[in-house]
Amino acid sequence: MVGYASTKANKVMTEQRCSYLGEVFPDFIAELRPFKGHPYAGRSQDGYGRKIPTDYAIRLGARWHRVYVCCFGNAGTAYIITKDHPFLVVLDGDLISVKG
Repeated sequence: MVGYASTKANKVMTEQRCSYLGEVFPDFIAELRPFKGHPYAGRSQDGYGRKIPTDYAIRLGARWHRVYVCCFGNAGTAYIITKDHPFLVVLDGDLISVKG
């Protein structure tokens, strides 16, 4: 799967390839880690938002990263944020082995 996102940098439109978790870090560990913050964190009044925390976490090396969802319609995109990858897409298949 290849996805592209347009970004505007220095008033010049460029294409930037979306990165997928399984392609960049094939040896990650996924775990169910309930979010203990406010239940409506990251959401608007309508329930949509760019950074909605989930109950999943991904371990890359020694660090755990919370899985967030960007949702502005009937479907959302799960992603994590790392130092080198500000938007690393997490596919549903990446979380299938997690038992709750």
